[in-house]
Amino acid sequence: MPLLQHLLRSPQTYLLLVGLGLGYGGLLHWQGTRPVVWVCGGAIALITLAAWIWQNRPQPQLEGATDNLLDPVVFRERLKIVERQLPNAAQPEWTQAQSWALQIQQSAESIAQREPSLTPDLLEALHTVLDLSGQVAGALQVTQKIQTESYRQLAQEQLAKSSDRLRETWTQMQQLQDQLALSALEQQAAQTEPLPAQLRLLITHNKTTLQTSDHPPAL
Repeated sequence: MPLLQHLLRSPQTYLLLVGLGLGYGGLLHWQGTRPVVWVCGGAIALITLAAWIWQNRPQPQLEGATDNLLDPVVFRERLKIVERQLPNAAQPEWTQAQSWALQIQQSAESIAQREPSLTPDLLEALHTVLDLSGQVAGALQVTQKIQTESYRQLAQEQLAKSSDRLRETWTQMQQLQDQLALSALEQQAAQTEPLPAQLRLLITHNKTTLQTSDHPPAL
């Protein structure tokens, strides 16, 4: 019963049912309880309810579409969710972190188009980029509110660590993109570590930063 569960989660559904009940009751009180009133009132209520159900039915989505971070639209939407943590999204630190994240996504998309076999690792890398962006946003949020200097310093250290890792990821993804573009040259291919190994190392470093970072103190 996915449709029923979806409708029952909406407060507007209950308001509609109450409104229909009051309207139906008012019609019977005004016009009397003749059969034609019962039928016409019931028909109006059913049509209204059917129209509401049709209008508010859940829209079908392609399986996994909302998780395809290689889609720039999906990635931007996920980044906007992170940005909502910030009371002031125009802060220079966030503007820079957001720019790095978007450029990393563009590089990952380009790499996936050239080498589809790397798609799973690229998706995992982009998930870590979103997590690092979340750490930057969280640290900025806390830094603005903390009054104690020692705790403010901890938040600043968290911000610097996550920002540095985002910048390093941006640099490494640019290098991977350039390396792939030059992979046809035998000399270049012979002198560099295989792309999958480099990408896995990038992911490992990102996860290590996420796991070892000291979270800013809760307010």
